[in-house]
Amino acid sequence: MASYERIREEFARTNPSGKSKDRLAAAKRFVRKTHGEFHWNTESYRDLANGREYAVEEGGLTTGMYRPFFKQRLYFNRQLNSRTGEFAEIYPDPKAKNLGISITGTGVSTPSYALMTDAISDDGFAGHTVYLPRWRYVPPEEAFSTADKLERTSNINPSTLTDYREHYGDDSITDEDLFHHVYGVLHSKQYRETFAADLGKTSARIPVPDTIEDFREFVKAGRELARLHVEYESIEPYADSQ
Repeated sequence: MASYERIREEFARTNPSGKSKDRLAAAKRFVRKTHGEFHWNTESYRDLANGREYAVEEGGLTTGMYRPFFKQRLYFNRQLNSRTGEFAEIYPDPKAKNLGISITGTGVSTPSYALMTDAISDDGFAGHTVYLPRWRYVPPEEAFSTADKLERTSNINPSTLTDYREHYGDDSITDEDLFHHVYGVLHSKQYRETFAADLGKTSARIPVPDTIEDFREFVKAGRELARLHVEYESIEPYADSQ
């Protein structure tokens, strides 16, 4: 942030006003001498050309998952994070509680895998990561709702929940069960071997187990895996792993 502001001030002193495309080209030439001090992209080059100031906003600092089981402090703000995706609805502020399944996106060469997290995931977390959140934070359905009045709502499609209940004839199935069922299936060795050719090429498709007993087993496995993967910092390691 400080390096950008210093460069912006220097650029403003040495480059007079002119056509926007000329100033943009000049901005790109100018920052080459300061390579490495700031991560430049299309938006920041344009901001520099237009003399836009950057300032740290209160509440922007949070925790993110840079790589599996490796958290870092993250400044999450649309001004400096040009591709925030839908994370503003998933983790609207550092106090927002949520879970999400990071899965490998399509069109990448890395092996497909999935990992539950409780924080914003870097795009390279799972090789062009696709993030499937448990919850979303949205304004309440009322007139003149404001951004500081957000309600947490389930990200599970209600019609999908209805389909599962009707399929098994069991109304006790919850959206929480569906979320952990998906995670259990994504970690199934049989599933991963059967669909190995498709995973990484298309969006993961989750089969419906034949029996309610099998469904419950996947839910149980997914819930336990989620606990291990999310709470890894506080879980006692296995005796033979020390």
